[in-house]
Amino acid sequence: MTKNNNIILTIAEGIILCVIAYFYKAAGFAFLALASNVIIGSTAYRKHYLSLAVECSLVFALLVFASMQNMYIDLLSLLADFLNLLSVGVVSGIMLKRKSGFYTSVFSASFAALAVILLTFAVMLRDGKDIFDMYIGDIINAYGEALARSLAQSGGYSKQVLDNVSQVFDILYTTLKMFMPSVIIISSVVSAFFQFILVKKAIEFAEKQKLCITAFSNIRLNRKTAYAPIIVILLLTVLKKSLFADVLYNILVILLFADFACGVSVIDFFFKRTRLWWGIRFLIYIIILALVSFLAAFLLPGVVILGLLDSRLDLRHLEAAEFKVNIYDDPDDKEDGEK
Repeated sequence: MTKNNNIILTIAEGIILCVIAYFYKAAGFAFLALASNVIIGSTAYRKHYLSLAVECSLVFALLVFASMQNMYIDLLSLLADFLNLLSVGVVSGIMLKRKSGFYTSVFSASFAALAVILLTFAVMLRDGKDIFDMYIGDIINAYGEALARSLAQSGGYSKQVLDNVSQVFDILYTTLKMFMPSVIIISSVVSAFFQFILVKKAIEFAEKQKLCITAFSNIRLNRKTAYAPIIVILLLTVLKKSLFADVLYNILVILLFADFACGVSVIDFFFKRTRLWWGIRFLIYIIILALVSFLAAFLLPGVVILGLLDSRLDLRHLEAAEFKVNIYDDPDDKEDGEK
């Protein structure tokens, strides 16, 4: 690529990012933030940090300009929008450029996504909004009231049954509120992983080459991590009535989510061996996700146990495969005559 073409491409990317930022500020569409992160991630991978800084500065200036149209600039909200448009993409592109490992890359992107969520929540709390009720609590209450009203109007249920239904929704409300920290962290990880994969695919498409990074079907937890959920459960049996119980419950949920993700990785590893077209595999995954609500009591624990077993037993023999690849990395260790 010539220098002039490179300059033209940089200007075009800057203009596109500014347009996306303006309409995001005006309409708040989430997919615009996703598109912005993918573009800036590709920029972070391909270009010098100075070019990256220039494009990020253009987006920030555009957000300031859009805020000035309302005759008021909210710095906290402005920073939240700026990070939401760029942070995960920038981190993902830099991690791929530095050829960082899978876990390091996803952890860094997850930290960026978590920072965006926490900053957004800070804006909402400052405005006096209840975060839990806004996203979860109001929905639970609405469903609970609608169900209780329909049961009462039917006339076929006693007051005791209606009270029991109300208690179930109250317990659900309290439980989900207790687990909100772990839900926020897990949501950050899922969002970051999805954006990271999109950035990676966009770079591969633009560069016409595959990036060397561990595939999702090959991720695996360390053997020692299998003990972590057991230790937390044992602590809960001792400290279940203490102030640390809520913290331990949230830690347990996060640990089980990690095992669940690795369990899905094991399934994907063996599913890929069927050599089905990726579109058919994706459709099957969608169908399974649609059935999760009906099979959750059996499916979710089964996948978690599968992830735990793989961390201990290496069901996919990934350690053996890695050993075969790396055994002759050092030329001094090769046998005489080995090529």
